[in-house]
Amino acid sequence: MDALRGLAELERRRPDVIALQEVTQALVDGLLAEPWIQAAYQVSRREVLGYDVVILSPLPIRRIAEVELLTDMHRRLVVAELACGLAVATGHLESTGEEARVRAAQLGVLQPALAERYPDVVLVGDMNFQPDAPIRSARGEPGRGVNDALAFI
Repeated sequence: MDALRGLAELERRRPDVIALQEVTQALVDGLLAEPWIQAAYQVSRREVLGYDVVILSPLPIRRIAEVELLTDMHRRLVVAELACGLAVATGHLESTGEEARVRAAQLGVLQPALAERYPDVVLVGDMNFQPDAPIRSARGEPGRGVNDALAFI
């Protein structure tokens, strides 16, 4: 399975947080079968629907929260509240160019929800922004504090 090929690299690096998108049940099952995951990592969900999102971490997690998004594709935002005070959120916004308005509405839900609840938060995920479109906040303003990691790779 292609999605499991990166497991050796993840095992080698042992990241403090792993945030995955487009997660299938087969991928979750593969992750949960890994001895290094079983030994050290907490998993936000063990059962997923369709193409979901999952967070794994060896750091103590105080709580897992979910924010439901306006969606036709079963999208959600998962937030891991780490004991150190940092919240890590991962989401998978609606895809395709035709869904730009839906993505904007999803940002309109998740950005205020995160800002209201968490003083220190990192949002990662598959935002499905178009490569030639500027990154914008939910209010349509240029994305302050928002960076596309692909530009740095």
